[in-house]
Amino acid sequence: MQFYKKPNQNTYMFACDNSYLLNHGISCLNSAIKTNNNIHCHVLNPNDKSLKILNQIINKNKNVSLSISEEKRKSKLNKNYYAKIRFEVLEDILKHCSKIAVIDTDSIFIKSAMDIFKYDLGIHERNLSKPKERARVLAGFLLISNKCNEFIKILQEEQKAIGNFWYADQIAVARTIIKYKECQEFLKIKYCKIPLSYIDYTFQNNSYIWSGKGERKNKNKSYVAKLNQYKKTEP
Repeated sequence: MQFYKKPNQNTYMFACDNSYLLNHGISCLNSAIKTNNNIHCHVLNPNDKSLKILNQIINKNKNVSLSISEEKRKSKLNKNYYAKIRFEVLEDILKHCSKIAVIDTDSIFIKSAMDIFKYDLGIHERNLSKPKERARVLAGFLLISNKCNEFIKILQEEQKAIGNFWYADQIAVARTIIKYKECQEFLKIKYCKIPLSYIDYTFQNNSYIWSGKGERKNKNKSYVAKLNQYKKTEP
C-alpha cells in the first residue's frame, strides 16, 4: 500500500478500482471538495491516466488525500472483492488519522457532513434482528475511530469467515456490530445510529450524502444530473 498524500485527522474515504474511479469516484471527490468535506481515495490497480487526474486534484485541494494498492490475482478481481476492499485497507489508513467515515464510491456529497465525526462509531442500522442478515444494516456508511480496535478485529475475522460474495460486506458489518455491542470497549466509545440522510438513496435535497444504490445510479434523473455535474467540472 502506497500513500501519495496522507489523510486529514477526520476524513471520509472510499475505495475502488480504476474503472469505477473514472465513472463515479471523480464525482465523489469533486462533490466533497465543493461541500468542504475531507475525503480520502484508495484506488486498486490505477493506471497512469487515473494517477495523473488524481494528482492534479490532490495538489490543488488540501482536503483530498490518496493511497493506492495493487492486486494481481485475477481470481480476486471481481465486484465482490471491490465491495470489501474499503474494509481491508481500513486499518492501514487509520494509522494516519483519527476517524474515518467509509462510504461507497458512488456517493455524492450534497452539503458539509463533517459534524458526524463527533462520534467514534456509526452505522445505519435497519433492524439487527432481521432473519435475513444482509438486510440488517446498510454497509455503505461506516464511521470508525482508531479507538475501536475490537471492532476492527471482529470485522476482519468476519470478512475472512464469510468469504467473497455479493452482500458479504453487509453481513460482515451486521455481525460485527452485534458482537461489538457485547464488548467492554463499546461502553467507552460514542456510538451513533447513522441517519438515512448520510446514505440517502431517495435523493432528498436536504440530505448530506446521496448514495447511488443499485440501478438508481443509472436511472434516477436527479442523481445522474449531479453525477455528470461533478464529473465534467472542477468544483
